Amino acid sequence: MAKRRMLKLMTRGAALLTRRLLVCAGTVCVGAVCVGADGSGVESAVDQTVDGATSAAAVPAVQSLVRAAAVYDEQAMRASVTRLTRIGPACLPHLRPLFRHQDANVRWQALITVGRIKISDRSFLEPLLAASKDEDADVRGEAVTVLARLFPDRPQVLMAISASQNDAHPVVRVRAYAADWELRKRRRALTALIGLLGDRDWMAVQAAARCLAHVGAPAIPGLLQVVDQADVRRRAIVIGILGQLPDLPCEVLRRLGELARSSNRSVSAAAMDALARSGRRGWLILKPLAAAPDAELRAQAVRSAALLATRDAGTLLPMLHSGLSDRDPRVRLATMATIRRLRIGDQQSVRRLCQLLQDHLPDHRGAAVAALGGLGTTARPALSQLRIVGRDDPVDYIRRHAQRIVDQLADQR
Repeated sequence: MAKRRMLKLMTRGAALLTRRLLVCAGTVCVGAVCVGADGSGVESAVDQTVDGATSAAAVPAVQSLVRAAAVYDEQAMRASVTRLTRIGPACLPHLRPLFRHQDANVRWQALITVGRIKISDRSFLEPLLAASKDEDADVRGEAVTVLARLFPDRPQVLMAISASQNDAHPVVRVRAYAADWELRKRRRALTALIGLLGDRDWMAVQAAARCLAHVGAPAIPGLLQVVDQADVRRRAIVIGILGQLPDLPCEVLRRLGELARSSNRSVSAAAMDALARSGRRGWLILKPLAAAPDAELRAQAVRSAALLATRDAGTLLPMLHSGLSDRDPRVRLATMATIRRLRIGDQQSVRRLCQLLQDHLPDHRGAAVAALGGLGTTARPALSQLRIVGRDDPVDYIRRHAQRIVDQLADQR
């Protein structure tokens, strides 16, 4: 009830502010200052002007953001931020008061919106500096990011970023070091971000990984130093970051090829995934692993192939044909999962999948049904066999899945 009463009060306050803005003759300047017909008033920090109708349209959008943030409705918050961003500068006078809202989520979403609008209205500088010291970590971190985006040359902003690097919350430190790198390109910022990959807070780790992937090539030397450390979790995260970087140097790809053969399965899998994401050169290193003596390496190579950017059947089919006939059940299962994911197959694949529909292992029969289901009309030669499975298989979920595919193929005629 208290939240509802507060929402009503905020709604009334926003409506009153709108009426006051609309009373001004002429235009409404972004910066929450009205300029009358005689030109009187305080000069706004933003030259762009908006008409009264646009400003009025901002009010219900701001109210929607407040309602969504107050109950933490993620979908509605995203929609409201997008709506306000499209409206643009007219929203700024209505967003600034939200920086002092009692609900931290409302403050946070208001900051996100201001950052998305990307207007360097100088009247926002002091409120943003205050927000960088907010009691809520999400608000502090977002404020640092928005300050760096809107006011990169202000000394107060650099001071705020430096102060936030000592914040108690690791996510705020991630934001501060990321902003430091964007503004000053200091190597110590990258070193700190790489260090945060070992933090116990998984959200901080994810945030640091995203920042380093965005940094790209300058982060590679520091990331490679971590690859040889003992912490398996951190090594796998670093390898995953490398896999997101474009145009990896040949020496990095060779190192990933060595790690792909690691006895540690987490490291090996991360390295193969990174190779698969690295384009043709990575594929040339990954491809021979599908024929490795170790069955688990073969299975992982096929699983990682599902991450390839290419969907060229000529490139992948030889590996898939071999995997479907592999002597080890782990490789066969991995191959069927990759076929289902990539939706790549040919008549030879379909014939082998029909044989696997009769396998004594339920997992194989189920995986074969799922793989055929991903092939669309290419799976039509398997229709009679799928009908038998849908009628006679002893496992209920396999029967039902097979029958669904039979029905789908019938509808596609």
